[in-house]
Amino acid sequence: MSATCTKVSAGERTCSCVPGFTGDGVVCVELDGCALKTCGEHEECIKTAAGRVACTCVSGYVEDSMRMCKPVDPCTQDNGGCSLFAKCVLVGPGVRLCRCVPGYIGVGFSCRGRIFEELARLPAMSVFSQQLQVIPF
Repeated sequence: MSATCTKVSAGERTCSCVPGFTGDGVVCVELDGCALKTCGEHEECIKTAAGRVACTCVSGYVEDSMRMCKPVDPCTQDNGGCSLFAKCVLVGPGVRLCRCVPGYIGVGFSCRGRIFEELARLPAMSVFSQQLQVIPF
């Protein structure tokens, strides 16, 4: 219901739009609350209900304790999902790049080392790895 009407006399009424709507009372259209609302930096306005809007952080940002949008740094948790043998590099808000550290190859999510590193990484191969390292190549 976007309008309320009151009977004035027999066959006569007056109508007005409810808050959040505008018009002549017969035809009421919802106000664009986002056109009237100014959000902060890195925020966007969204409609939450009829006549109600809120500001939320844009993608790549998260609200901090001061209710400000700060960039998300995925590298701060679990090395950003990169390999244990990779470095997580923040390249933008919420965006990271995984690069294998020197001596390792791969795509950053899966980095492999030389044969000695790989054998040492596998407990079942540790004895084999130790034996290989004493053999001169």
